[in-house]
Amino acid sequence: MPNKSKNAIKIGVVGGGINGLCIARELALKGNAVTLIERAELGQATSSASSRMLHGGLRYLEHGQLRFVYHALMERSSWLKRYPQHTRVVENFIPIHRNQTRSRWLIGAGVKLYQWLSGRYSLGASRWWSRYQYMTRFPDAKHGDLVGAWSYFDVMMDDQALMMEIISELKTLGVTIKTQCVVSRLSVDGEVELLEGENLHFDKVVNAAGPWASNILRTSGISSRFHLDYVRGSHLIIDRQIAHGVVLQDDAKRVVFALPLDGKTLFGTTEVSQAGPANTGISADEKSYLSQIYNRYFKRALSPDDVVATTSGVRPIVQSGEGMSKASREAEIEVVGRLCNVFGGKWTSAPSLAIDVASKVAMIPVASPPEDGVKSSLANTTRPSVS
Repeated sequence: MPNKSKNAIKIGVVGGGINGLCIARELALKGNAVTLIERAELGQATSSASSRMLHGGLRYLEHGQLRFVYHALMERSSWLKRYPQHTRVVENFIPIHRNQTRSRWLIGAGVKLYQWLSGRYSLGASRWWSRYQYMTRFPDAKHGDLVGAWSYFDVMMDDQALMMEIISELKTLGVTIKTQCVVSRLSVDGEVELLEGENLHFDKVVNAAGPWASNILRTSGISSRFHLDYVRGSHLIIDRQIAHGVVLQDDAKRVVFALPLDGKTLFGTTEVSQAGPANTGISADEKSYLSQIYNRYFKRALSPDDVVATTSGVRPIVQSGEGMSKASREAEIEVVGRLCNVFGGKWTSAPSLAIDVASKVAMIPVASPPEDGVKSSLANTTRPSVS
């Protein structure tokens, strides 16, 4: 355990999703006195509603994001090595149908490039499966215009078990954890005001509030060159067993995963824009959309009784002042005074994002404590942003 001296730098981390958990761990490992503040319970919002995959993001290759995919694949390997009891390799199949929007050769090039980018951390060779071979693996699949399938390997995780492991590590490291604490305002001088009225004072603060990161800045009067758009992603949990993962396409070239999950099938995700970070839950239209995709590719049509549960989470998508063309799933880090803001991010890359954040935070100078009688900086928090 790092030695926490009386002179240890006090850092508040706002947000207890996977990014906040990993950031708090990394800062504590460096000897800081860390307090983690979460508005509800740790890891129970967006981080609990993913597709349960640790992956590089095969679809990002289509947009030329090779660096992003490469780094995520390295992180995938790290998760697998560090937590083998909560991760497992899964083979995913991409069925190819005649006249579909992406050709057999385009997808084949993608899975081969994906494997090549993995380098020595490759989980297995991608390959082509004939129509007959695919049908043997998936006897319930529709095969009218099926040509065959490509396969590749990725990692599935037990997200709740992984978060519990990290929470246990935080407690071992001496991190102070505050749950059910809604942050109403932040300052650029290390102060955090809770909705209940309590003011917490830190040498530095990290805003890792996920979908709420921009909202907190707005209510605090702190400007930023980044803002967030919000996309709701929902899944169906279907009471049918599937042996391997299947990657399906809709008419708009979106992909939907059918993944094995505890003897059932996790099916999703959707992408629905919404106005703010509050999760309204899966809609009737999303259920209908996912059911239509499932029924397009599998013989046994879904009935309402087949869907035993649903999940839904809000993903923050980073926008910069440079416009929509800069939108990305990659995270952005911005320092304003003694406040470090984290925008975006994804499950797979959370540990490397934490390292980057810790590096930025270490460069923030620590101011001398204010003299008695100095007015709280929360009274006037509007400051020019500094990247």
